[in-house]
Amino acid sequence: MQQQHERDRQPAREGALVDPAQIQAYTEAECLALLQKIEEARTDSPDEQRDRAEAAVLTRLSVLRMAKKGGYALAQEWLERALSLKPNDLYALGVQLRLAFSQLRSHPFETGFPTVRETDNVVAKRRAVEVLREKALLAQAEIEQWQAIAKEALHTAHKLGDEQARATAERLVDLYGRRQRLLAELLERVQSYGASLSGVFFSAEMLNQLQETIRALNLQAQEKAQLLPEDEPDVASEAPAAERHSKLSALEQLESLIGLRDIKQRVRQLAQFLQYRKLREEKGWHMHDQLPLHLVLMGNPGTGKTTLARLIARLYHELGLLANGQLIEVDRSHLVGGYVGQTEQRVMEAIKQADGGVLFIDEAYSLKRPDSSGSDYGQNAIDTLVAAMTSGEYAGRFVVMLAGYPEEMRQFLYANPGLYSRFPQAGHFVLPDYDADELVQIADAVAARNDFTLTDAAKTALRERIEKAQVDDTFGNARTVTNLVLDAIFAKGRATAGKALQWDDFTILRPEDVSEAPQPTAESSAEAQLQSLIGLEAVKAELKKIAAYVAVQQERAARGLPKSAIELHAVFTG
Repeated sequence: MQQQHERDRQPAREGALVDPAQIQAYTEAECLALLQKIEEARTDSPDEQRDRAEAAVLTRLSVLRMAKKGGYALAQEWLERALSLKPNDLYALGVQLRLAFSQLRSHPFETGFPTVRETDNVVAKRRAVEVLREKALLAQAEIEQWQAIAKEALHTAHKLGDEQARATAERLVDLYGRRQRLLAELLERVQSYGASLSGVFFSAEMLNQLQETIRALNLQAQEKAQLLPEDEPDVASEAPAAERHSKLSALEQLESLIGLRDIKQRVRQLAQFLQYRKLREEKGWHMHDQLPLHLVLMGNPGTGKTTLARLIARLYHELGLLANGQLIEVDRSHLVGGYVGQTEQRVMEAIKQADGGVLFIDEAYSLKRPDSSGSDYGQNAIDTLVAAMTSGEYAGRFVVMLAGYPEEMRQFLYANPGLYSRFPQAGHFVLPDYDADELVQIADAVAARNDFTLTDAAKTALRERIEKAQVDDTFGNARTVTNLVLDAIFAKGRATAGKALQWDDFTILRPEDVSEAPQPTAESSAEAQLQSLIGLEAVKAELKKIAAYVAVQQERAARGLPKSAIELHAVFTG
């Protein structure tokens, strides 16, 4: 089914024109790529089919954009472009109506007008009058622009022939018109009542009129809420991925992570067992010896240890195994003190914070250094932690998760029998390094959450940088890739100095943005330096062959073809 779906959407990636109905399933990245291809293919001569396709893409972009925070302005810009191409396009007009209603829904009516009471003293009344004047002036200053949006919604509803939307828009236009008159009335009555306070006596009738106007303004907020209820399924379904992701369960969020196939399987098995244990207890069967929930998470930098710990903490909480499910992250600097008694105090403070949740100790092996002397209190931290896990006030009320590099963690656990016995092998998780494909997917996700899109050529260039960086265990995996994308965004912004910006300058990352900066000339002339050496003709000829082979592989990569591995190890004898 997924493959069929991809085939159905393939024409857009090849620059072909697509059915506007089909475009409604596209992501923002796919729409931007297609829009770019349409614009590149555009000529001076009119083209009805291309205009129709471009209008559909622009409209889809506006739908996706209006669901994002602060996206109304750009959504309106996309729609205006779409309607300039196809003024009577029903899809674009329908989205324009949705946008208008969504904007009006987001406009809060001021309901914080202070009430002036007859029993207040003169100073309090004057202060309330001043606040009323300020709030009324602010509301009056913006009312016309919102009234214009309501009128635009009414005009669009007429064009669509949507009677229900037309009735709603008419009532909104009327509501904004009445509010505009009430605000003007409020300012007049505030002025008159404020003037009456300058004497010894004030008019009770003026106060009643003022209070009546305030009540009428406050009631309008309820009227507007009834006209435009908050629940709007169509817009909610297009909510940003981050917003939708936050509403998923811990297991669902884990499944949405890139890679980690074996880890996901193990966590699913863990969740299944915990659910089984919970059901047994609900039916009256209890285990006297409880299996420990403590875990050891091992992996190189950037493999997702902290992310996994947070999700498992949430999972424990969702299954009712932890009261709160919060994750308190600490390392050696938070736990180990500098004098007798300080370490024990610090450890217990961290455990107190983690009560009902998880104590996550990063680089846990640093607690006990192999060359530590008597003045190093790391062992005290371990002893205090082990004691708290098994006895005392907090025993069984918090979970410990240890994290660090694989080899160091194994040595650390084997050297501490007290810890090792409380972290059985079943609770050891080894997170693998990401492969190049997964890292490119992560880069794509990082770009997307920062409102950028990587072109296919940019992904190829980024893959080359990733493969160069994957030289040893110090490679930062997802962390390094995140930094590469953020560096590319910085390079993008830096390169726009003095340039007239187009829409793609704000959202498209190209190969030149993600490529490494060129090296200094002195370092790039290695071939020239080699050729200047006397003799070594066989070596020069061999290196020329290698250079040619590398050039061919780079050209294959640039064309999207698979590369062959290049062995660059050498033995020099002489």
